[in-house]
Amino acid sequence: MINNKIKILLLALSGALLFGCTEKSQEKAQDAYENTKDAISDTAEKTGDAIANAWDNVADYTVEKKEQFVDAMQNSYDELEAKADELENESDNVSDETVAEFKDAGEAFEDQLKKAGDASADAWDATKDGVEKAWDSLVEAYDELKAEAEEAS
Repeated sequence: MINNKIKILLLALSGALLFGCTEKSQEKAQDAYENTKDAISDTAEKTGDAIANAWDNVADYTVEKKEQFVDAMQNSYDELEAKADELENESDNVSDETVAEFKDAGEAFEDQLKKAGDASADAWDATKDGVEKAWDSLVEAYDELKAEAEEAS
């Protein structure tokens, strides 16, 4: 909802620039546009950093903490997926191919996370490595989606 308001504000400011404000008004409108754009980028960057660091929070979990590991990574995935949906809905710049790549990476991650939940003590380290690789691929797909969404925003 807030993001739709931001889009409307950006459109209004762009319209004012295009349809003949005074030079001083144009400068103010351009400054407001740039400030809003910067705020959106800063928020997206902070969110992305927190999500990307999710792995660091669970990397040392042992098989005894398997349930907490799976819960924490599932929560991180849910956050990442919500942010990706938000970016996709806010921008016309995100290609169907990029969305599909993110969804595929998400499915692969969920498969690995299920394996982690079912892993024996002997298989834990290898299974956890699989989750890490899937998480890295998912974050990479998210970063691509975010980059496309921010183009010409």
